[in-house]
Amino acid sequence: MNANRHAIPLILALCLPIGAARAETLVVSGGVKLLSDSISNGHTLSNGKASAQAYVEAEIAGFFAEIYFATVRNGTDDTEIDYTLGYRNALDSGLHYQLSYSRYTLNNSGNCCGQISFELGQQFNDQIDLTGTIAYDPSAKIVDTNVELTYTLSDQWSLAAKLGREQQSHSYASLGVTYWASENTSLTLRLHDSSDEKPRIAGLLEYDFTLLSR
Repeated sequence: MNANRHAIPLILALCLPIGAARAETLVVSGGVKLLSDSISNGHTLSNGKASAQAYVEAEIAGFFAEIYFATVRNGTDDTEIDYTLGYRNALDSGLHYQLSYSRYTLNNSGNCCGQISFELGQQFNDQIDLTGTIAYDPSAKIVDTNVELTYTLSDQWSLAAKLGREQQSHSYASLGVTYWASENTSLTLRLHDSSDEKPRIAGLLEYDFTLLSR
């Protein structure tokens, strides 16, 4: 899979001139999530059961590396560990973008697949953000595109709507509301639907924290 092998050097080559000008502050952060059902693109990854997830990320000058863990129920595997390298930036104009490469591994299936992802968004004001994402799996040759609109009602409440499509055969959508109990803790309720699955409602409790900043 040549596309996978050359993805990371390509990301670094594209982003290095921009990243070199940014402040070199190392930030190590993490988070834990409890989900009533782990749903991706309208499909359950936990067979309709609860799932636990956690991540640790290190970022410096816009470049980041992340390790993500999740419990899954697909009939073969019980756990998933993902590895991501990428670059992100946000401009004073409200424009923000992220380029990354992720590798997905499962405890029994092994090294599953990889995905190159590019996000481009615009924060119009303190309330409205619109972000589009295009992701490509080089081995399966699958393209996934989606757009998400986030509307912040207050310091504690926000709404989000997403619409996406994989290739020409699968479309999906979601609508959610998030309550921020504190700066680090949030509770989200989201309705998921897709062209080949029945609608599902899932809850998410999330806590994020900073381990190091210097």
